[in-house]
Amino acid sequence: GGNLAIGLFAAGLVALNLTCTFLFLPETRKADGAGGHARTLKGASLALRLPVVGRCLVLMLVFTTAFAQMEGTFSVYLLERFLSSGPVPLTGGLFLQAALPDAAVLREASLRAGWLFALVGVLSAAVQGGV
Repeated sequence: GGNLAIGLFAAGLVALNLTCTFLFLPETRKADGAGGHARTLKGASLALRLPVVGRCLVLMLVFTTAFAQMEGTFSVYLLERFLSSGPVPLTGGLFLQAALPDAAVLREASLRAGWLFALVGVLSAAVQGGV
């Protein structure tokens, strides 16, 4: 099925996760309104003012942004640095870079990036769930 099948499979897992979360996890917030500012701008500004919590929130924002950028650009990095005999021509502008490799190089880059992301996912699940 190619990339479409991979994307549809991932979307199906997300939908299954959302459904199971909605159906099987109990609500932990009290109905009396305790912690009512947690998901508002006022609650966010209060949390950011706490010395340790504010630093942790900013650090988490930076980490998440950096990780998202790594996911989006790693395949192009593989193409450019490791998988071709010469540089892969890149076209585009400031916010869009399209690589134009041949089919074999693209397949190899996709496989290497896929295995790396699979490893990162398994390690993340092990650390967050098991450790």
